[in-house]
Amino acid sequence: MKKKYYVFCVLILSIQYVFSQQNAVCTYKVEPTEENLQLKKSDKDAETGAKKLLLNALSLAKEFDVILKYNGVESISKIEIGMANESVKSNYLYAIAEALVGKGVYYQNNKTKIKLRQVESMGTLFVIRDSLNFKWNITNISKKIGRFNCYKAILECDNCNGNGGIEEVWFTPEIPASFGPLGYGNLPGLIIELKKKTLVIRLKTIEFKKEKIQISEFKKGKFIKLTEYNNLTNGVRTKIKR
Repeated sequence: MKKKYYVFCVLILSIQYVFSQQNAVCTYKVEPTEENLQLKKSDKDAETGAKKLLLNALSLAKEFDVILKYNGVESISKIEIGMANESVKSNYLYAIAEALVGKGVYYQNNKTKIKLRQVESMGTLFVIRDSLNFKWNITNISKKIGRFNCYKAILECDNCNGNGGIEEVWFTPEIPASFGPLGYGNLPGLIIELKKKTLVIRLKTIEFKKEKIQISEFKKGKFIKLTEYNNLTNGVRTKIKR
């Protein structure tokens, strides 16, 4: 009888532990990687100026946190600025820094297989809709990030749209939640680190919740497909160049 009771208690605790991992708030830190923007003697004046502008914007991005909230089915993620650093929003480089990291609010639903991005562009609030179609090449390359054992995955960009310029991610199967910062996910574990060309977004803290985190789809904004949004913004860029 005691043995059955012990097994029952272990089962309950295991279920509670797994459930708690399905509800969490994650805080990621932005860390610039500036080696791709190193100034060279061969750079032309315009190229030097552009690099300096990006370097200054990346320095500002260090003040950003990327927050991810998820439950067993949905996630939502966006850049947040702490009260102590609220003044960075008035910096003229803020918009560039925000674009480099990932502008907007990102929503993902593993049940309906959709992802949404709410973003203001060209004076309009858009909700960009796309299917959850990330195609990952999961490698056997591993490393430890903090206390988590992680594996490297590379996005096969030929099979996806709007990859945001990411080069690789590191996820951990130790947290069975297929989410990540800025709308990335669909992996057999939580994304701990995301690497772009000029910056790394790395997990700083994770707080598991006993109660289910309530997340809702966007209700405000002009809904548009990703392909339509890309055509719209590409058309605007073409007109500006002219």
